[in-house]
Amino acid sequence: MSWHYQIAHRVDQNGDHWYSIREVYDGDGSVSFTESDIAPGGATRDELVADLRMMLADAEKWPVLELDSD
Repeated sequence: MSWHYQIAHRVDQNGDHWYSIREVYDGDGSVSFTESDIAPGGATRDELVADLRMMLADAEKWPVLELDSD
């Protein structure tokens, strides 16, 4: 199983569009993702910057994950 970050898109009850980042897990022909949006983080400044870079690279690489509307 592997994972990556991916942009998620949903439309709320007011019809407003919302984009966020989720962790997506894939393997054995199945795909799952975190239930909630995630934020970048790290124990140090350098770890935070590395996480942000990885999020950006994955956001540019993978298609938008369409979620069910709220």
